[in-house]
Amino acid sequence: MTYTIIVTNSGVGPTSGAVNLTDTLPAGLTATAISGTGWTCTLGTLSCTRSDALAANVSYAAITVTVNVAANVPASVTNVATVSGGGELNTANDGASDPTTIGNGPDLIVTKTHSGNFTHGQIGAQYTIIVKNTGGTPTSGAVTVTDTLPAGLSATAIAGTGWICTLGTLSCTRSDALAANSSYAAITVTVNVAANSPASVTNTAVVSGGGELNSANDTANDLTTISSSLTDVSSLVRVTTTGFLFSRSSHLYTGAMTVTNTSAQPLSGPLQVVLTNLTAGVTLANATGSALGAPYITLPGVSTLNPGQSATVSLQFGNPANTLIDFTPVTFSGSF
Repeated sequence: MTYTIIVTNSGVGPTSGAVNLTDTLPAGLTATAISGTGWTCTLGTLSCTRSDALAANVSYAAITVTVNVAANVPASVTNVATVSGGGELNTANDGASDPTTIGNGPDLIVTKTHSGNFTHGQIGAQYTIIVKNTGGTPTSGAVTVTDTLPAGLSATAIAGTGWICTLGTLSCTRSDALAANSSYAAITVTVNVAANSPASVTNTAVVSGGGELNSANDTANDLTTISSSLTDVSSLVRVTTTGFLFSRSSHLYTGAMTVTNTSAQPLSGPLQVVLTNLTAGVTLANATGSALGAPYITLPGVSTLNPGQSATVSLQFGNPANTLIDFTPVTFSGSF
């Protein structure tokens, strides 16, 4: 913001000697520069001087005072300038007051949201960040958003229409003006959730720039609950087995297992059957004979099991020692 000060000789003869100009700013305004062609100005005292004669009814070159406006400045302030010297005799008209209305400039706020709970081991969870100008005038200059992820979350993408985003710094910027009471296009942050992430984490987004003066509302925190990805729902399902046969040539038991959702609510993945009580020396394999390494059977192609719906998975049990196989499928694990 700038003020313009002009000194005019309204007398009948030219000035003589030094002419001095002093500006007095009200509280809430801070001067950053003062200058004028032909004037010798000092920022610290907000004063300017010159000694060349000024003819009657003529004005010196204008003086410009540049100021910053504090966020808590009153709605109306008055700036006062005073001139002296030049050999004048009438000092009654040496002061000028400039009442100044302080408008509501741009004021950026940021909001950060997500949908539902995240789960341990989840891939592609998303946060949404929105920047809004709640001020009375459009923004000016670059606006920057920076996201800070908590431990347990790792970003895989960040993007938003009109934004220039950098994944490495989790930041986005743009310079087009944002009108008062308007919002930019949303920024989406995509994350993976570690299997050992805490049960609750907080993600933080910060906005800056745009010519705003109020930075007290530039931060948004989003508390996120991290749920277990596998919930024991054994009481909600029925597991049956059919047709396990022994093959002497391959030492494999082959057959199928059927899982039925006997609850009144749908179950969603990962859908896994957990087998227990496997005899020592028995190895678990999938339908192609590849070792699974753990007694977990994932239902292939099944992401949701609705009430009353069943799914079947082919199994093989390796028995190189040709011993009796004792297995009891007792638990169905999933999330719902």
